[in-house]
Amino acid sequence: MIKDTVSILTSEERAKVLIIDDSVYSRSRSKTVELLANVRDHARKKYLNGFRMLTLGWSDGNTFLPLAFSLLSSKDKKNRINEINPDIDKRTNGYKLRKESIKKSTDTMFDLLEQVIPYGIPAQYLLFDSWFFFPECNS
Repeated sequence: MIKDTVSILTSEERAKVLIIDDSVYSRSRSKTVELLANVRDHARKKYLNGFRMLTLGWSDGNTFLPLAFSLLSSKDKKNRINEINPDIDKRTNGYKLRKESIKKSTDTMFDLLEQVIPYGIPAQYLLFDSWFFFPECNS
């Protein structure tokens, strides 16, 4: 749809970009949700019970179309309130998604990009928050 319809309607002078962004998905009233975690909300500057939704989308400056997403728990086990249900069959897609949710955000970002690259979506730039670029601090 992007390549054949939306991109054609966009001026060649307009930059077409892929955008990676994370948003907090709060589950403050939940207690027993699988992989529920204590996640940092950068906008509110506090921790909440919930998940982070990492989204990859395409934009021409006027239009934003989501392409892929991943619901993330926490890589750090001490921030996870509940763990993966041990009775889940490890051969299922559900288990694979659970394992993906405890990967680092930057690793998941590359997984999302690998999902959409085969579609040949026109984009000149990749935009993301500055924290994706900075190395991890040990302090």
